[in-house]
Amino acid sequence: MNISLTLSIFLLSIHVSVTSSSPTAKAFAEGADEAGGSKQNLGGGDAIRRTSLLDPSVAPRRELSGKVIIKRKTPARLKKEGNTDKEIKEIRERGKSQIAKSKVVYESVVNGGDDDFQVVEVPGGKGNEGKFIEALMKNPEPYEFVEPDYVEYPDAIDPNDPLRGNQWHHGVMQSREAWSINTGSESVTVAICDTGIDTEHPDLKGNRLEGYNAVSGLWENNGGAITAVHPHGTMCAGCPAAMGNNNVGIAGVGWNFKHRPGRVSDTTDGNSNSSILADCARKMCEKEDVKVVSVSYSGPETLSRRSAATYCKSQGALMVNSAGNDDRDLTQYGQADNDDLIVVGATTSSDFKSSFSAYGTYVDVWAPGISVYSTTRGGGYTYVSGTSFSCPLTAGVIALIWSANPELTPDQVEAILKEGTDGSFGTNPSPYGRINSLKSLQLLGPVTSSPTKSPVRPTPSPTKAPVTQSPTKSPVPPTPLPTKAPVPPTPSPTKAPVTQSPTKSPVPPTPLPTKAPVPPTPFPTDRPTQPPTNFECSSIRRKDTCNDNVLCKWEGSLKTGNCVENSGAGPGPSPPGCAVSGDSCRDVPCCDGSTCPGGKPSRRVCP
Repeated sequence: MNISLTLSIFLLSIHVSVTSSSPTAKAFAEGADEAGGSKQNLGGGDAIRRTSLLDPSVAPRRELSGKVIIKRKTPARLKKEGNTDKEIKEIRERGKSQIAKSKVVYESVVNGGDDDFQVVEVPGGKGNEGKFIEALMKNPEPYEFVEPDYVEYPDAIDPNDPLRGNQWHHGVMQSREAWSINTGSESVTVAICDTGIDTEHPDLKGNRLEGYNAVSGLWENNGGAITAVHPHGTMCAGCPAAMGNNNVGIAGVGWNFKHRPGRVSDTTDGNSNSSILADCARKMCEKEDVKVVSVSYSGPETLSRRSAATYCKSQGALMVNSAGNDDRDLTQYGQADNDDLIVVGATTSSDFKSSFSAYGTYVDVWAPGISVYSTTRGGGYTYVSGTSFSCPLTAGVIALIWSANPELTPDQVEAILKEGTDGSFGTNPSPYGRINSLKSLQLLGPVTSSPTKSPVRPTPSPTKAPVTQSPTKSPVPPTPLPTKAPVPPTPSPTKAPVTQSPTKSPVPPTPLPTKAPVPPTPFPTDRPTQPPTNFECSSIRRKDTCNDNVLCKWEGSLKTGNCVENSGAGPGPSPPGCAVSGDSCRDVPCCDGSTCPGGKPSRRVCP
């Protein structure tokens, strides 16, 4: 499964179909109004699907940002398209030079630099994304995709129920029966790209690994802040990874999974961007221990999200995204099995589609999403609703499958997840239903139960009679990976030490995203930095008015001058409290040691 064909169609169709005179182009440039006054714009798929995004009745909750994501084709993809090494270099350089004409405000680099995307500011700002993309795509050859860098919102519905310890979702998912087969391995990690985490939560801190801040591009140990700016991330983390069998709070889908928080927002409302969400997923899935990345934000149809999922699959991991809470039919974006992103809709406790969940053939699977009881900020627990929580529950089942058989490929795990689902939901449903932990594990055939290892005190396994294994289905054959190119801290208050695992061996260390580079200051860092020119300074008393490698140039007055860089033609850096040639030495000595002449004060200047 890959999106190479879709992307190729998009690159061609946007050039041919979206013209400046067409209604599509006009709507693309102007955006479509949405409830709340925000504007929308195109994002994802071929020309037909992109045009449908202009319909305000199906517009997701997102806003334009005045920025665009540009992803160049990787060398591997260009090679597959039949280009020579020389042509590949020329094509990529041509794309790079075109990108350099705009202001780059964000960058994500993986796979040793061969797989990258940039975010650039659009001339004219918001509303001009369409015109900018149309102009760029007049030469589409270097690019895999170009799309607006939307402002995305968490797919959550604010909880309003009182605190109660009732995890009804484990019942419909048959979690307890599944735990008699496997309770989750501590060698499997779930990454949560969200709003950060309550680092002191008693049900989360014991299994937390180093996090990543995708806004700053820094891992936690290098200064990346991962503490919760909004409770959404902590709520999501508890769904798959709350520690089980520890006499505290609740249990996640697996008892022993490790988890990594990826903070994608530095604002208290939790909003993020498509580019930052994609970077978080790409960076997380490079970690050796990460087997699944959960993203509970709007925009599952964007090409940047689907490209990130393809890259994760190339790294031996899967990526899951919430379908959205806008009751949209996502069928226009394709079939569930035609891309690498696993999109999850929400169901009720009665096993019906939730009223708010997006639906359609683009939705891969479904999971409980109404009144899911999970962790929250401040060390507490609460009921939460939204596809935001269906998504990490699905990530938990994926992690449970990999715990039972770590030798499976991503395509095999995805097939097992889907084959083990129940029912069918919504209009234009995909072939798959609501996730079921037990059925998915039973598809693996006889497996050795994992020890019910507990971080605190072991208790007996569930007393339910052992589950009879269903007949083993034919083994899932390995599916070839897509031929598409693989696509600080605020010091954590966590008392438990943060463990840092190695990155996956096939991927060499990659540089952190190159935000606007900060040039080294030419001044000593132990003294106040002042501009080298056009800064008024005293030419009589030089102390602390200019830094050591600038001179106070006299401009015809004994009172003031300008700090200018010392080019070496003058007497050299001057110590504080001395006068240079032509300056008054009535009150301070000459810097070069010359004797200050006597006579009238107006003649007492250094020679």
